[in-house]
Amino acid sequence: MRLLDDSIGILEKSNREVVREKPRANKTNISSEELLPGKEKRRVEAILLDFDWRSTFKEVSLPMAHCIITAIESFSEKILQQEQNERSSAFCSDITEKLDRMLPLALACRDDSFQEIRANLMEACCKVATAVLQRLQERAKEVPSKAPLKNLHILLSTAVYVFQYFKQYDNLMKEITKKPIFLVPIQRYQEFINTLQYQVTNYCVRVCATSILQDAESHHWDDYKAFYEV
Repeated sequence: MRLLDDSIGILEKSNREVVREKPRANKTNISSEELLPGKEKRRVEAILLDFDWRSTFKEVSLPMAHCIITAIESFSEKILQQEQNERSSAFCSDITEKLDRMLPLALACRDDSFQEIRANLMEACCKVATAVLQRLQERAKEVPSKAPLKNLHILLSTAVYVFQYFKQYDNLMKEITKKPIFLVPIQRYQEFINTLQYQVTNYCVRVCATSILQDAESHHWDDYKAFYEV
């Protein structure tokens, strides 16, 4: 309250001084510099705030580096457990959304002093990519004995989504590390995608061969019968 009263008093005093001051003759345009006192009549320059956040951040960089892996593994395991109960492919987007929040940290840690933070973050991302791939492979094995065939298309689209996601991460990190980070996970996802593509294509061919060109009752993948016209 005292600060507020002092400010109001200063403002009222300034207003009174402005009222008492006579207007200058023959000058319609007065620059802001001329209104300043004599000692303060100088060129006004822009002031840039130099916030050396990296120096401040170094004090907590090591503890944070150790916590990153634990934090990522914790939320990814929680989401995977939720998928186990609900059987929903949305778990991939839930994981990638959380990883996106940490990506700026990895991109900002360009100095050697933050190398451990970047390395731990990338290591945790690789573990998450592997865990998600294993879950997708488990779901693929359930088709067609325990899961409908349409799940193959869902798994394929999900695998492509995760593949493109980590490929983008790899391209971004290359600008800093000058080498691929997610090379192994990307290769494994590519192999899995190729397998799913073959299964989907092969199933469509066999359906045509057994249901359309052959007896409708012989709907078996390994059943090769002679073709005949219906």
